[in-house]
Amino acid sequence: MTIRQRINRSWVFLLLALGVTACSSSSQGSTISATTEQPADMSQVLTVIIHNDQLDPVRTWLLIEGQRVRLGEVRSNSSQTFYYTMPGIRQVRLEFDVSLGQRCVTVDRPLSPGESIDVRIPVQLTAFPGVCR
Repeated sequence: MTIRQRINRSWVFLLLALGVTACSSSSQGSTISATTEQPADMSQVLTVIIHNDQLDPVRTWLLIEGQRVRLGEVRSNSSQTFYYTMPGIRQVRLEFDVSLGQRCVTVDRPLSPGESIDVRIPVQLTAFPGVCR
């Protein structure tokens, strides 16, 4: 086998390896997303309802056993419901970031699919049951 054939073979192998990696990454990405559309089967879904009493919008995330899942933004003085497919009982925290303000995190709580969590973000963050910085 010539050097040119070896190089070509190496490139083919590298491209195949990158393709496999990209496919596995994209399938992982779909499992860690949340949606605002209610799924037909709610038995495997965690429902997160956020009431934002702040005058600014907040960006929200779920922290699930070390993995950060973006939920989305909740406008000021409004509520938003998010749905996240979860395979089993997990330790869950909610994190939110007030625009031009503080970042707050709730305490860990074991939640399972089919449950819902309802969180109110108060005007005065000192009344929030969690940690704000």
